[in-house]
Amino acid sequence: MKIRSLTLIIAVIALLATPAMAGTIINFDGLPTTQIWGSVYGWDDIPLIYAGFNWVGWEVISQPAYAAFYHDNTPFPSGPNFAYPGNESEGLQISSANPFQFIGADFASWPNANGTIPSVTITGYLGGNLVGSALTVPFNTTWTLSGGITGPVDTLKFTPTTGYFRMDNFQYDAATPVPEPATCSLLGGGLVLLGGFGIWRRKKAVQIS
Repeated sequence: MKIRSLTLIIAVIALLATPAMAGTIINFDGLPTTQIWGSVYGWDDIPLIYAGFNWVGWEVISQPAYAAFYHDNTPFPSGPNFAYPGNESEGLQISSANPFQFIGADFASWPNANGTIPSVTITGYLGGNLVGSALTVPFNTTWTLSGGITGPVDTLKFTPTTGYFRMDNFQYDAATPVPEPATCSLLGGGLVLLGGFGIWRRKKAVQIS
């Protein structure tokens, strides 16, 4: 009985302390591309509200339009679409009313005439306070998975050193709640009671024998 109770308490503590696994990927493939890019219907603005997030300054482009214009047939990670900064937009952001955990995204640079490869700094905020940042250096011919940001955020700001970049498979999860002090106290009390119960049983066993 004692071993089973201890195992149960340890399992509950582990469950509360373990971060949630990767949850949701936004790949932009369901977005329409209704504008003409060359002779191909290939790009459009990402709606201000899409997939539960606010998107500021982002556009979406299709694989056929991108390949026709840049003669680059490198497959996109998810399929027909990826996101990119519209007009090299400043103040590029992704935000949500609900805090979330940014896990990472696939990045690639945009073909530039001078061959410049931009680095992209992703900075996370919660309630206007800095949480952390991640730096990624995307290449043109391959896609690079960025790092995430430790801790819940409600706003991500993207700052490239120069030029456009491409993003696919934006990956996030709901922010993992921190156990309340009352919960921790309850678990601690349970361990103390379990320890006391074990001592009482040993004393009782000695008296009977």
